[in-house]
Amino acid sequence: MQPATGTESTVGIVVNALQAASKMPGTEIDADTPFDALGLDSLDVVSVLSAIETCLGIYVRSLHMPAFDRVRDLVGYIDRVAPRGA
Repeated sequence: MQPATGTESTVGIVVNALQAASKMPGTEIDADTPFDALGLDSLDVVSVLSAIETCLGIYVRSLHMPAFDRVRDLVGYIDRVAPRGA
């Protein structure tokens, strides 16, 4: 088994935060899951971003959230603003 790349580990972090906020089983949330399908309200979004920020030690502006259609879009943004080495 190969170690997770930055994107793979970021997907896991984002999915875990979304699971906690949306109460959906992890198998229903993946990189291609549209945010609209999760039924998150604004407080849920704040909770998700807070969990991501705490886990990764970065700041993710909530103003960017409407620009992301899918989980993979948020992951790509996070990996661009806070790249992590292997």
